[in-house]
Amino acid sequence: MTRASLDSPIGPLTLVGDGARIVALKSGRVEGEGLPLLDGACAQLCAHFDHRLVAFDLALDRGTGLHAAVRRATAAIPPGETPSHGHIARDPAHRRRQRGRPAGRTRCRS
Repeated sequence: MTRASLDSPIGPLTLVGDGARIVALKSGRVEGEGLPLLDGACAQLCAHFDHRLVAFDLALDRGTGLHAAVRRATAAIPPGETPSHGHIARDPAHRRRQRGRPAGRTRCRS
């Protein structure tokens, strides 16, 4: 993993990459070898904190399954809005499809 750190208004931050994607953003400073991917991400974060950038263009590892769904929902929140976890969970676009039958109608075979 490669790392690049930057100073921000909320304190030092460290980006972690796997060479192709950003896999983590951590609080604190960790010295490491930067790559163009991470250097570009640091520049975008600095521009965001300077109020010059609203939307990021970053190669992110969003994970799979529920983790990916949560990260997509978080990324879709417009700037300046702060919906609650409950609001996001109630949104039909983020609900998981029910599978199988309700428990009372499940047939058991012996």
